[in-house]
Amino acid sequence: MARDVESGKFLPGTSGNPGGRMSNAARRLRELMEQDVELFYAQLVAGAKEGDPTCLKIYFDRILPALKPANPPTQLPALYAAANLTEATRAVTDAIARGDLSIEDGQRLLMGIGATVRVEEHDEVKRAIAGIQAKLGIKKETGDDV
Repeated sequence: MARDVESGKFLPGTSGNPGGRMSNAARRLRELMEQDVELFYAQLVAGAKEGDPTCLKIYFDRILPALKPANPPTQLPALYAAANLTEATRAVTDAIARGDLSIEDGQRLLMGIGATVRVEEHDEVKRAIAGIQAKLGIKKETGDDV
């Protein structure tokens, strides 16, 4: 377990519990709760009905979580008709601007287009290297496909 020498705190990204094991207190609490789940639930609901803020938070966070927005599928004919990635990007940004596409969905599409750009750039570099190697008479090593 990596700790900062001066402060003794765990370094960012380093777990103080690398095995993921539950603490003894947490394990005992879970065992008590499992012995009578119905009673625990009834007390939680009763506390929530009385307005207990902790019970309300637990109830709404765990038992009745917030609904995630469900965006209906969107058809973007301009995206499918795009002749290149620039036109595809423009189709997505135009759809966001018109309100035909949510910002979140548009962002995911743009990330996908960005990934496609990176793959195409990678392929283009590989082709260029292969062309240079062919002109120089350099034999391609096996396993250089990636």
